[in-house]
Amino acid sequence: MLNVAVFATLLWALLGHSLLQKVTSEIVKCDSLQGADAGAKLAACFAALPASGGTADARGLTGEQRITNDVFAGVTKPGKLLLGKTQYELTGPLACIKVPPNWTVEGAADYTSVITGSGYCKAFSNRTVMTTGFNIVFSHFKVEGKNALGESCLAMLNGAHDISVHGLWTDKCGQFGILIGDTAQTGGFRDIQILNNIVTDVGEPTSETNIGIEVFPKGPSGFLAPGLVVRHNRVTGKAGMKVTCGIKMNAADRPIIEDNSVDLREIQVTDASGGGICVVTSDGATIKTNSVLGAKNGIAISGLIDPRNGLRNRNVIIEGNNLAAQTQNGIYSAEGFEGLTIASNTLKKDGGTATRGIFLQRRSESYGELKIIDNEISSYPVALDVDSPGAKPYVARNKTSGKVIVKEQ
Repeated sequence: MLNVAVFATLLWALLGHSLLQKVTSEIVKCDSLQGADAGAKLAACFAALPASGGTADARGLTGEQRITNDVFAGVTKPGKLLLGKTQYELTGPLACIKVPPNWTVEGAADYTSVITGSGYCKAFSNRTVMTTGFNIVFSHFKVEGKNALGESCLAMLNGAHDISVHGLWTDKCGQFGILIGDTAQTGGFRDIQILNNIVTDVGEPTSETNIGIEVFPKGPSGFLAPGLVVRHNRVTGKAGMKVTCGIKMNAADRPIIEDNSVDLREIQVTDASGGGICVVTSDGATIKTNSVLGAKNGIAISGLIDPRNGLRNRNVIIEGNNLAAQTQNGIYSAEGFEGLTIASNTLKKDGGTATRGIFLQRRSESYGELKIIDNEISSYPVALDVDSPGAKPYVARNKTSGKVIVKEQ
């Protein structure tokens, strides 16, 4: 009598499928393989998976481990990497964790999977973990930097898309905790979610471009990246270090920045500082129910044209945010643009040195379709200062304790 399992396998083959395609739950124990260090064992583990992919179980690699090679070099199969209670140190000129498409990298509980050191993936030095791929999940591990110049703990570059980053902890990252950037100006970014992550002690003492979570798809002129969500993250700056923005969004189509907590009270504020949350050259941004403590500005938006992208902000909603202890303004914009709603926010001076609650400047354009409603603005000498000649803003039901200045002529 024909064995049922054998019959099913034969039927699968007769229907034109590869037998390897059927292997979708293959598990390889990485610690059981030979290698000079953990990096070599991981590379061997990926190579041992079938072409249809599977799980590289590295939970048996524990304690302090070294990576001196490009662990994912040549990997094209899909897979999942399970990390254990391990501290991996990237060391040497070939050390690299560049995750290919269709992979999940998942750490152990309580951030006991830690990756340190500098990655040297091709031309990208100081990118500890990076990808240029798609259909990728990063979750529940820690990447630890050294507050070094140009250091990125996690970088998604050059058209990476369909990525989820959740439950990560990046600590002491010099330039970027989490970076979505485009060094090649290829465009193509879309559908990247940054959810429930912790970014602590970001910054270093020399650069003016240090940012906790940065979304910067330069792309060709006019390119906007859709499907970008930054939600439920916590960002702190390292005391005394320079931090431009806690969270910054550039050139995005209807991005969502929601329910994040940013604390930059102890950073070094300079002329180049932006704010706790910064949004530029984006269309339809929603900045909602965030908390920002400290920073030069609580929320900084700008209509200024970026020479790398010939677009400007429009249709921005700032709603339900709590801002306190800023050094200059609660909400600030340097230039007018079309479509801005500021509603139901709470702005408090709370020991900061800010002189204005909401300050909307203009250099060449007024603010079209501007609404400022239902905000609570307390303890600032000037609660509201709007320069928008020729475009009458709708200002109503705000609770203010300072001067209100609205220039319409």
